[in-house]
Parts: sequence; C-alpha cells; structure tokens
Amino acid sequence: MKKLFKKSLAVIMAVAMLLCAVPFTASAESYSGTHGDNLTWTLDTETGVLEISGTGEMTNWSVVPWDSYHSYIKSVNIGNGVTTISEYAFYNCDSLVSITIPDSVTAIGYYAFYNCDSLARVTFGENSQLQIGQSAFKGCTSLENITLPDNVTSIGENVFANTAYYNNEANWENNALYIGDCLISVKEVASASYSVKAGTRLIAARAFGGCDQIINLTLPGSIKAIGADAFFLNSDGSIIFEEEKIKSFDFNVYFNGDVADWCSIEFGNKYSNPVNSQENIYRNSVDNLYIDGVLVETLTIPEGVTSINTFSFQGIETLTSISFSDSVTNINDYAFEDCTALTSINFSENSRLTSVGYYVFNGCTSLSNITIPDGITEIQNTSFTNTAYYNNDANWENDVLYIGKYLIAAKETISGTYAIKPGTVYIANSAFEYCIELEGVTIPESVTSIGTCSFWGCRSLTQIVIPESITKIGNGAFEFCTGLRSVTICGGATRFGGCDFALCSALTDVTIAEGATAISSQMFEGCASLETIKLPDSITTIGGSAFKDCTALTGIDIPANVKRIDASAFDGSGLTQIVFTGNAPVMETGIF
Repeated sequence: MKKLFKKSLAVIMAVAMLLCAVPFTASAESYSGTHGDNLTWTLDTETGVLEISGTGEMTNWSVVPWDSYHSYIKSVNIGNGVTTISEYAFYNCDSLVSITIPDSVTAIGYYAFYNCDSLARVTFGENSQLQIGQSAFKGCTSLENITLPDNVTSIGENVFANTAYYNNEANWENNALYIGDCLISVKEVASASYSVKAGTRLIAARAFGGCDQIINLTLPGSIKAIGADAFFLNSDGSIIFEEEKIKSFDFNVYFNGDVADWCSIEFGNKYSNPVNSQENIYRNSVDNLYIDGVLVETLTIPEGVTSINTFSFQGIETLTSISFSDSVTNINDYAFEDCTALTSINFSENSRLTSVGYYVFNGCTSLSNITIPDGITEIQNTSFTNTAYYNNDANWENDVLYIGKYLIAAKETISGTYAIKPGTVYIANSAFEYCIELEGVTIPESVTSIGTCSFWGCRSLTQIVIPESITKIGNGAFEFCTGLRSVTICGGATRFGGCDFALCSALTDVTIAEGATAISSQMFEGCASLETIKLPDSITTIGGSAFKDCTALTGIDIPANVKRIDASAFDGSGLTQIVFTGNAPVMETGIF
C-alpha cells in the first residue's frame, strides 16, 4: 500500500512539474505565457494578434514559446519597453502580415523574421536606434516597401535579401540597393571605379562582398558607420592567390570628408575599412587613402577630435607621421595597426590623452622612437607590439619594457623577484600576464594604477604589497595567481575592477587598510583557502559573488558602514556565522 501510494504521489508530482514547466496558459481562443525574465505574451487565435509586453530583452531561445502556434500569428504588436527581438523569434511565421516595432527596441536578432513570406508591412519607431542582425528579414518575399528609422546604427549581412524590395530591379541604382541613407548591397558587376551615393550614412555588412574588380572607390563625407566585412571583396570569403592576382597595383580610396569625419566612422571590423579590402585578394596591392583629395602621408588630427575610432587608419602604408591635437582623449583598438612606414607620433605637453587601446600601433615596424604624454590612465601591453621600438632588445630592461613613466610589458621568461623602476606611474593591462616564474614584485610609491589583468596567472607569485599611492586596481589584476598566499592593500586603493584576486586558491592572509570603500564583484571568488578576513570600517558595499566559493571562510564581521550586499556575495562559501556590527544592510536575494 505504501509502495502504491509512493508511486501515485510520484506520478502526480511529475505531472505537476511538467505543467509548471510549460510557459503558457491556454483557453479556447488564446494562448499566453512569459518570455525571458520580464516579458509576457498573449496570442489571440481568432484575430491572429500576438501581443508582447513588459520591459527588457527577449531571451535568445532556440525555440520561442509561441513557436507551436506560429501558423496563427498574423500580426505582432511589441510594447514599448521591450528592448530586443530575439534570434529566430518569428522564423518561418508564414501567416505573419504585419509587425510594429517601438522605439524601445534596440536590436533585432539574426534570422528574426526569416522566410516570413506573407510579411508585407514593418513599422519602426521614428526614433529607434536599431541594430539589425544578419538575415533578419531575408526571404520575406511580400515585403515590397521598407522604411528604416533615421537612427539605425548597424545592418547585418543579407538582412533584406530575397525580399520583394530586394528583388525589384527598379530599386537598384548604379548596381546598388539603398534604403533611405543606408547602402544595403552592391552587385558583383560593379566597375573598377565606383562611387557611393552622396548623403549615404551607413553601409551594411558585406555590402561589397564579391566586388573584387574595384580598385578606385569614392566615399561621401556623410558616412558614419560601415558594417562588418563590408569590403571583404571576395564573395566566398576565401583568400585567393591566383597567379594573375599576385601583382602590384594601387588600390585607392577617396573620402570626400575631412580628417575629423574619417576619425568618427564606426568600422565594424578590419574589413569594414575599405583600405584593407584588397588584402584578401591581391597580396602585393598598395592601399592609398585620400582624405579631401590629399593622400594620407603626414596626418594631423585636428582640434575638436576627441576619439580615433577602431580600425580608422589600419594598414595605411603611406602614413609616415602623426600629430595629435590636445583634444584627443582616446585612441581605440587597431587604429594605426600595420602602418609600416610610420616613423613618428607627436603629442604636445598639453595633451589630454587618457586611453590607448589594443594593438593601436602594432606592426608599425618603422616606429623606433616613442614618447607618450603624462595623464594616460589606460594602456595595453599590446599597444606597441611589433614596432621597431618594441623589437629593439636595447629598450628592454631586465626583460621589462618601459615607455617613459609607463611599464608596458614583461617577457614571459622573467623570473625571481622584480623591482619596478622608481618613477613609474602605471602598470599596463596584462603587463606581466602569465609570467609563471615571477616569484615577487616590488611596487614603488610612484605607481598610482595597476591595469586590468596585469599579473593574471602569475602562479609563482607568493605575496604582494600594494602601496598607498595606488588608487585603482583593474579587473582581474591578480586573478588566477594560484601560489599567492598574502595580500596587503595599504589603504589608497578605492577602486577595484572586479575579480581582483579571484581563483587565488592558496590565499590565506588578506589585509585591507582603511580607505577602501568597496569589495568589488568576484574580488575573492574561488579563494578556497581564505579562512578569515577583516574588512575595514570604510567599506560601504560588498559586490556580487565577492566571496563566492570561499569554502574555508566560516565567519565574517560586516562593518557598520556597509549599506548593500549584492547577489551571491557569499554563495558557496563555508560561512556559518555573519555578524553585523551596525544595522543590517540592504541585501539582494540569494547572497548565500
């Protein structure tokens, strides 16, 4: 009897769990449910109207919750507050005729409306700042008219391929398809000299795919964004080294704006910049960029330009010198990579430069002398790799490379204890990353900032003393230093990046002086040997997962000034006792 009861109970519980797992309810005329954390949906099968409301993102599920009923869906109304349309959200909804997309939606996932062959009307919010993913409307063969919002920020590959609009030859001008001020696609028959229409603001991803005959390209000064691989000219994505294409010739890009306009273009990747377009086809091509009719050889970044965007001047083989205006604060990733003729970069004493990105001057093999201004707060260990300066062994001091007051990089072979040079103010991101034989480091009082992942994976490092002069420690600065046993933070550091000492599995001794205001997210996550820690009274916040999986930590006193403890702060720890020395702070759900 007991066995029978247990079996019956198990069946009832299994059915209940199954019903709870199904994310919808049904009536004779409608279905409804949830999608993601904060969205709800209702489908009226009589009218065919699907309503989606709430705030936040649609979850990128492989199968959306209304998929079983997609044949009923004739129109979709998305409420203001929904921020994304997920990948494959309405894939093959062959009864769908219309959809309204509000301003709140900022991204449409790839294949979102793929093969909706009845879709005839798409209404976008007028002020929508949209990113539209690959093939989002591909195969919508009834979609004859398309009006995009003025602020669309990116358009993926084949977004409108095989729509009625795309297939109508009357919509193509000079072998190119435009929608408003966006260039969608160019046919492979484009001639050797080609001009993008004046007023064009955006070029879609792979727009020029297969146009491998172009050697003179003119772009209007109105261009603001160019999608990924827009000028990856080889149609099948392969690299061709046919005999007739192994030759020397000039590939010319003529930009009818000024230097400031060019610096502001958002390039999706390397092959968004047309200067790199022939690299994958012609090995010996010479790439020339003309800005406002002038070949870029000596470049002056004008006053008023604050940022040089990613890939802006990558691969400009004619560029020999650069003068930066005082207004420039950021030089972003790959901005001048592979400018092989570049010999000088010039900054004034009043330069406001604060950030130099990844691989900015990588491959500038003629750049033998480098001077950078004071005031930089972020620089990468790769910013100057494979320059003549970087490759000159005479510039390395005991396996460490400095540029002025900045410690840029250390060779992975560095061993023993290293004393950082007095006067150094900044240790670059990843400077000592995975220097597995480094056993100790002495940091002078002149250093004010330690970059992201600066000592990541230095598994032989056993102790570290962070002087009071340091105010900022970057994300993951000492993460995965599995031999690190002792950390002393002398009080100046008020900003931690997160994961600062995560996965330091041998860490047992931590001293944090007064002055620190927060324990950052994941700061000590996975420090399985950490048994005790005394938090200074100045701490006001304990971040998410700060002590997660600190399995040896059994007790902790929370200072009176702590006002908030974030989710999972002590998840997986060994805590059996927690003492609040003042009033209990605000605690997010699931801190343990």
